[in-house]
Amino acid sequence: MGVIGEVHSGLGLSAGTTGRSYTTGWSNFGVLGEARGIGNINVGVYASQNTGSFITPPSGNIGVFATTLNQDTTISTNWAGYFRGNVMVTGAGVIPGGVWSPSDENLKENITDLPNGLEVITQLNPKSYDYQADALPQVGLPAGQQYGFLAQELEQVIPEAVKDITYQTQLDSVGQVVYPAVSSKIVNTATVIPFLVAAVKEQQATIDQQNTRMAELEDRINQCCAANGNGMAPQNGERSTSAESNVQEQRLLIIPNPVADLTTLEYYVPKAGQVSLQVSTNDGKPVEVLREEKAEAGAYNYAWNTTKLAAGTYFCTFMLDGAVVVKRAVKVK
Repeated sequence: MGVIGEVHSGLGLSAGTTGRSYTTGWSNFGVLGEARGIGNINVGVYASQNTGSFITPPSGNIGVFATTLNQDTTISTNWAGYFRGNVMVTGAGVIPGGVWSPSDENLKENITDLPNGLEVITQLNPKSYDYQADALPQVGLPAGQQYGFLAQELEQVIPEAVKDITYQTQLDSVGQVVYPAVSSKIVNTATVIPFLVAAVKEQQATIDQQNTRMAELEDRINQCCAANGNGMAPQNGERSTSAESNVQEQRLLIIPNPVADLTTLEYYVPKAGQVSLQVSTNDGKPVEVLREEKAEAGAYNYAWNTTKLAAGTYFCTFMLDGAVVVKRAVKVK
């Protein structure tokens, strides 16, 4: 062993080994450890805290091995390594226990629910890409296809998820520049997760609201059926409040359906009466009245222009003197 440091003092600052460098050279190291052995275990710097005995590192080559087995119950947290500042890892970071962040409510203030999650998420543009690993070796970029966001785009939507950083210049042993500094941006993709959760909750609330409105619309149609006497249950997506004999004759067709910009409503009037063609949204809100007139018995058609309608589900209602037929129309882009 090159250096063994041991201290048994219980007062003030105690250090087993202290390393300081005050030179003006290109490289200054407080502690420099290097292992060039060919054994099963090669460790440049070995550090242990209150282990009581030598803890064998895993086989392989390790730059720094640190461990703690402190069982002092008066100290709630024991760190094998503690870094107050930024930490750079150019290779894969493997953390079997997961990455944990401070999130205790007692550490926070100005707590509010996150609004507009869906609006934020719809502005994000996930990408696949390859890093310029060979052109920028000083950054330590991984090879192969990657998935994520472009920092400049993410910054426009969630500024708090992006930070500026500079990858420092790398010099050789005599101070010559090997790789220049690189100004760049880094992202914290975990910041996106709360917006994802908020977006899912907003979507579910919208679905629940639409289901409620659909149920209310069906209730109104059923009430209309009861008010007009011998109603019939829906058949093949058709809802009717007329008598059975009229249901077989009073017809409404949407051709084509799904609907593009133009489609045709074909309907048959079994007897002269007041005819009304109306369109409503899938939650029952009126959109427009297509036709309102007195009509003789016979077949009719109406050219329906849906150019101004957004994609979605609509209901077309054909009324003849209170007898109702409703058909579902699906508008596509």
